[in-house]
Amino acid sequence: MTDTLTPDAAPIDLLKLVAFDGEDLEIVSAHLQDAVVVVSDIIWLPLEKRLVIALNRFDWIGALAAKPACRRRRAALRLEVECIEAELADLGPAWAAVRCPGHPEAATTSPV
Repeated sequence: MTDTLTPDAAPIDLLKLVAFDGEDLEIVSAHLQDAVVVVSDIIWLPLEKRLVIALNRFDWIGALAAKPACRRRRAALRLEVECIEAELADLGPAWAAVRCPGHPEAATTSPV
């Protein structure tokens, strides 16, 4: 059995996006399509006026690579409340996903 948490990518493979407007949020949203969130991983930090959501996102870039990989990544989404400023950052390496998300249009298009 293979250890699915073994790092299989260089640190440069980690995604980090910052969003300041609607167009930026569309890109972050595409990377979060098919993410899985556990309610206990949603945290409001009132003194910082910040919402933080830990999630397991589907790695769409890996799925579209020359050697496609169906995998997920642990990531954090941080939302500042005073203005539209959001950040999505991978927290570590990807691991094998149980199954790839299925979308009818997936054969011709991808969210990323």
